[in-house]
Amino acid sequence: MVAARSRPSALTVVLAENGKEVGRIVGYLGSDFFYPVLLDLFKRSPDALPAQAAAPDKLKSAKP
Repeated sequence: MVAARSRPSALTVVLAENGKEVGRIVGYLGSDFFYPVLLDLFKRSPDALPAQAAAPDKLKSAKP
């Protein structure tokens, strides 16, 4: 019998297009890091880019 080990969980965001992973973010180091990296992921897949993300100022104002 193998003892189950618990693993700490972390927020993971995966962007996929047509069933293929485009990129991922593991963990959350605050909004100053997260949102620019998220925007970079969307730029790798232009079809997935939300219209408001095209203007970084609008993306910043959407932060909680």
